[in-house]
Amino acid sequence: MLAVSAILLLTFLTDKKQENQEFYCKAQDVNLIIGETAYNYYQLSHQLAIVQINVEKENIIEIDNNKITAIGIGSTKVTLSASYGEENAQTTFTVKVSDNNYTLSFIQTVDCYLEDKTLFATSNICQVDFEVYDSRGIKMPSPQYEIIIDGDGSAVKTFYGVVLSVNSNCKITLVFTELEFEFIINVVLK
Repeated sequence: MLAVSAILLLTFLTDKKQENQEFYCKAQDVNLIIGETAYNYYQLSHQLAIVQINVEKENIIEIDNNKITAIGIGSTKVTLSASYGEENAQTTFTVKVSDNNYTLSFIQTVDCYLEDKTLFATSNICQVDFEVYDSRGIKMPSPQYEIIIDGDGSAVKTFYGVVLSVNSNCKITLVFTELEFEFIINVVLK
């Protein structure tokens, strides 16, 4: 009898503690690679709360209960609304989906040629035009990038690629910040 009374008292105190606690729903931004899944991406102060989820762009993620699956590249806002009795809470977070399997396709070269990530320059000035594709073979529309040169040379961005001026062998890194992708090219002056 004493054990039953202790359990009832503990249950009563636990319920009172949850009743006095502020009702909330919380979530943090989620970063995924296409095809990945994230679980338990939100927290509720009361586990019996009713949850509604609104996704801004449905072609980027699928949500099923407590699971987010990345199905497309991009980012979307997700609004999570929760209610428990008379109490309501809401939070908004961002899900960003990227593709770490980009490829750089060289569509035209002038005074140079490419073999296995090595660019053989046949002149001190050469031009490389390229396109970026994701893992599904879809061309990425004009991604922004920065050029980093390690060695004796310079580079100027063009609409389709890069014009290089090299005086010796060097290494060029094309950094596509919004895609979280970089491509390293070793340049050999012939």
